[in-house]
Amino acid sequence: MNNLHLSLLKIYFALYISAIIIGIIFISKTLNKYNQRIAIMKRVGSYTEWAKENRMLLFFAKLFDYAAVFCLTGFIFLSIAKTSNDISILIGLLFPFLFISIALHLILYLRLPKNQN
Repeated sequence: MNNLHLSLLKIYFALYISAIIIGIIFISKTLNKYNQRIAIMKRVGSYTEWAKENRMLLFFAKLFDYAAVFCLTGFIFLSIAKTSNDISILIGLLFPFLFISIALHLILYLRLPKNQN
């Protein structure tokens, strides 16, 4: 009976890891499409109007982008300096900032005009 639980646990773990990998691939492809469509909108000249309509979402998406980068660089620098402060809080803040930023960019992707390719 114990071997059965262990094999089920291995199967669940493999499914969990594969779901995470598929999710990361989907999100990265969607964000690449988002960046490509933004670049097209900037070339065409329709980005400014769209950015004005979604000004707050863009602001908070960029804010959380910069906050995540700040937490990561702070963690790296403080780890190199080997300070005695509790620097693990920066990693604890990194992932929520990163996930909120990704969510905001995905919302902005859904708000892109449909007529742009």
